[in-house]
Amino acid sequence: MGLKGRVGLRTRLALGLVGVALLGVGVATLLADLGLEPRLNDAARARLQRSATHLAEIAAKVYREDAGWRPAGVVTLGHFAGIDGLRVTLRSAAGKRVGGLSPAIGSTASAPVVVAGRRIGDVTVSQVDGGLLTPEEAHLRHSLDRLQLVAGLLSGAAALGVAFLLAQTLARPLRRIRQTAQAMERGELTARVRLTGDPEVRAVGHALNRLAETLGQEERLRKESVADLAHELRTPVTGLLSRIEAAQDGVLSDQPANLAAMHTEALRLTRFLDDLSSLADAQRPGLLLDRHTVDLAEVARAEANASADRPRRLGRDRPRYRAAVGVGERRPRADRSGRREPALERASVHEPGW
Repeated sequence: MGLKGRVGLRTRLALGLVGVALLGVGVATLLADLGLEPRLNDAARARLQRSATHLAEIAAKVYREDAGWRPAGVVTLGHFAGIDGLRVTLRSAAGKRVGGLSPAIGSTASAPVVVAGRRIGDVTVSQVDGGLLTPEEAHLRHSLDRLQLVAGLLSGAAALGVAFLLAQTLARPLRRIRQTAQAMERGELTARVRLTGDPEVRAVGHALNRLAETLGQEERLRKESVADLAHELRTPVTGLLSRIEAAQDGVLSDQPANLAAMHTEALRLTRFLDDLSSLADAQRPGLLLDRHTVDLAEVARAEANASADRPRRLGRDRPRYRAAVGVGERRPRADRSGRREPALERASVHEPGW
């Protein structure tokens, strides 16, 4: 038995739903990262560029007030940059660094310093640590990652709970069906499945109930067939035993007639066994019986005439026969070989005194 056969329905369903939940959260996280990170970086670059432009305007104002680049003005520019948590590098129009400011590192943004329509230098800014994101932006990003992780764990836990509830809902009617099938296996053919659950599960339960009804009917027919078989065999066997005992006791004087009667009973047994064989063959597919309606009065009259001389052969007085034949809507049937229904066969052998 493979792993699939050893793992139950609830476990497989739980693993499936948890896997789907985690896959959904993973895909959502991936899409969020792919869409959020570029936008967050673009926003950080735009913010850094605005800071560079703002510091370039401040540098132009300081340049106009001091009529040039003076150390005090450069220190003022560095002070404004430090307030925003930035490094700033000031260069003249010739590209030389001005002042002793800490140079910008890592991700930078630059803006020209324009005074009276003339570019007199450039301002380059960066974060103190050289990164693109501010500490607040980096903290926000880490917070989003943690929230996505928590969402994944919560989704997995919720999917696990839903899976067990759903599996319990599905497994309960299936468990009842299994218990009913096991009861039928033990021979309790009266066991039935209570039809609940989804339409598919109810259809399976209904099919099992129909199977139980069919098996119960087959069992009743089997018992009735055994009882009918015992009854059908008892009459000719009893007749044969009676004639044999009478012959042994010397009661019957006409031995040839007694032997003929015993031969007739033996033939009846043979026909009955042939009927049983035909019945067994009828259970096989492909056997067709050519059935036709017969006249019950004619059959009874023929049987009476055939049995009229039995008492004479047995050395007894001829008894009086009185036959009452009732014909209803249902008429007895026979096939072309002459086999009759069991009720008619039983009626043809009952004689007074036997």
